Amino acid sequence: MNNNPLVSIACLTYNHEKYIRDAINGFLIQKTDFQIEIIIHDDASTDNTANIIREYEKKYPELIKPIYQNENKYSKGIKPSPNYVWPKCSGKYIALCEGDDYWLDPFKLQKQVNFLEVNNDFMLCFTNARVIDKEGNIERNYLSGGCIEQTYTHLDMPISAPTQTVLFRNSEIRSIPKSFQSALGGDTYLLVWLSKFGKIKYHNYVSAVYRDTGMGTWTSRSNFQKERHLFQTYYAILDIAEKNAKEGFIYRIFIRLVVMKKYASTNSDKLLILDLYNQISDYLKIEKNSGRVSSSSYFRYKIILKFYFYIYSQFVQLKLKFLNL
Repeated sequence: MNNNPLVSIACLTYNHEKYIRDAINGFLIQKTDFQIEIIIHDDASTDNTANIIREYEKKYPELIKPIYQNENKYSKGIKPSPNYVWPKCSGKYIALCEGDDYWLDPFKLQKQVNFLEVNNDFMLCFTNARVIDKEGNIERNYLSGGCIEQTYTHLDMPISAPTQTVLFRNSEIRSIPKSFQSALGGDTYLLVWLSKFGKIKYHNYVSAVYRDTGMGTWTSRSNFQKERHLFQTYYAILDIAEKNAKEGFIYRIFIRLVVMKKYASTNSDKLLILDLYNQISDYLKIEKNSGRVSSSSYFRYKIILKFYFYIYSQFVQLKLKFLNL
């Protein structure tokens, strides 16, 4: 057997002392005819997570290659994956799984590698995932009814792929643009980026578990914050989307603004919506002048939505004036 790892498992963890053993054990049960390596990034956990990783590191030094941070990088706006984890991945493929999720299928990696090894036109593959609550009770199958097609291209983006089931080629990840840093939804951005270089395959079986603890960065957000999250993610994706896919993301951005209006509860929320609208409007004008967005699409967005937001802005300004703000 070749001593070089064919697959690098990239695991991000922070304060996952209750769950990290499940994640690591899910890596260790993998039955493969190739070597793997396990890169675990602990983002300065304040609980016992790092000590648990050290236990496994001592027992499996040839497999587990941890990265221990002394200060939390995510809170400083530094994404661990492109800055610390992916550069350390030496495998031909990278598999993702965060420290509070885990793998069920001991043949997960073997099945996915077998597929990509004989299908060079595919860049990434993923499967279904089960959702459990913090007590371990099954809530639902994460993608039940979500993915219909089994093959996706750049034009199909965005799609929902459970991060803990993803395996992709380690060929274009080091050239991921800086705009990835500003994408709050890094998993969505990553899928769009990789779809530029090959097709994406969905295998309809459950290989992993997503743990819904209610403490995640998504579930803890308000509806307004979630919509802003999607706006910022899609806006960052405009930097990488091809012309024939870009207009779909512009449409989604405007929809996010309309929905944000519904959930805006403070005057600062409403002013932010207007600022974001002006931001995307200026961007759209630049793209139209450069030919990267068609004139018909430009005028469709501008005429319909400019009128909508003009009425909205007048309402906000009158309200602020009334409140003497």
